[in-house]
Amino acid sequence: MALLVHLLAKFHEQTGIRVTDDAAVDTLRNAVEVAKITLSTQDRAVVDIPQFYAGKALTHTLQRSEVHSVWGTLFERAIWPVQQVLDISGYARSEVDQIVLVGGTTRIPFIRKMMHDFFDKEPNWRVDPDQAVAWGTALQAGIMTDAKGIKVAATEHWKSTALRCNPLARPHRISQPTISE
Repeated sequence: MALLVHLLAKFHEQTGIRVTDDAAVDTLRNAVEVAKITLSTQDRAVVDIPQFYAGKALTHTLQRSEVHSVWGTLFERAIWPVQQVLDISGYARSEVDQIVLVGGTTRIPFIRKMMHDFFDKEPNWRVDPDQAVAWGTALQAGIMTDAKGIKVAATEHWKSTALRCNPLARPHRISQPTISE
């Protein structure tokens, strides 16, 4: 979203026109997604939309450094949940054997570098991020539906019993009484 807003502001600076059309914004949103994917493997990406809005084209070359400045605070906030997991689990950074990054954002080279710097270890790149997310979703679904064995496996390795996840503490379905005739 921040990159989309940034490019809309650039368009306004260049043309003096504020974009109010949802279709134009959607077109730009799609172009930004393509640019983000390109920036995962290259240093620059061109966003080029002829006839973007009010007969004007939007053309802008995004550099990784520009994207880092736009997303700077978002990048900094990425460390917080990692630190929270370490705090809750009672593990120190040095006790973490392996860092596996999954999901779309982890394809951003700066995020990879941040995690490398935070743990002073190279993250694992052998895991297919999309497959890992699918496995995690399946695991969570198993926990939520009381699949046998999954809730035990998901909680047995926590060091601190005070902060241990308690699957029985979550609300359960209440069985409806049956009416017999």
